[in-house]
Amino acid sequence: MNKHKTFSMAVLLAALQIVSGAVLADTGALAIGSGNSYGWATRATQKIANSDALKFCNQNNPKKDCKLVSTKAVARAESASRISYGYGAAGVADAKKFALDECTGCKIVDVVTAPGFYSVAKSAVDADGNGLFHLAYAFDDSDEADATAIARCRERSGRECTLSHYGVIPGTIHKALPTAAPVRQAEASCRPNTPTVRCSSQCSNGDCVVTYENGCRMRVQVQARFDGFTNQWTYPAPSC
Repeated sequence: MNKHKTFSMAVLLAALQIVSGAVLADTGALAIGSGNSYGWATRATQKIANSDALKFCNQNNPKKDCKLVSTKAVARAESASRISYGYGAAGVADAKKFALDECTGCKIVDVVTAPGFYSVAKSAVDADGNGLFHLAYAFDDSDEADATAIARCRERSGRECTLSHYGVIPGTIHKALPTAAPVRQAEASCRPNTPTVRCSSQCSNGDCVVTYENGCRMRVQVQARFDGFTNQWTYPAPSC
């Protein structure tokens, strides 16, 4: 799913409009323009993702001046009392420099270069004036990255959180299947052979793990289908 969002000083304020699209792919792009216009897309190739992100951004932009923006790396710097994030358009060194420029006496403690959408959430300060940050990254959905960053920030801090920065690192986005329990290889003897078969499934972009009532777990792949009513591609739940 693609969304337009309003923003001010790199802080996300609200979601404006849902733009339907086919999330069948593994690389993301975002574009920003004047008039608080913003668009993102996840597509099979970077070229298509770039094109759609610009299109979605310009749809609500009278000046049609949206431009692609991307990050090569996100760096986190810390000291005993301060935390800072740096976002490098040119690479890791660029991200580290910006993080350290905003955090005197700090040292780099983490660098993220994994492709995908990322969001940084910051909590309200406590009685001592201290806040907490949470970085969510490597998502194929910009809105999911936003929601995850805020949710984890709230869980960790126990206070209200807001987004302080968001972006995308271009490249192939790798999404792992659920790993809560070992996945048994597909076998003819694994699936229950009963008149009524019940199962549940966990899926990530068509890659699914199906769990049967007898404990059997099988990995399957489902193909996307175009929903003419919603005008978007969806992945159906696998059958038992």
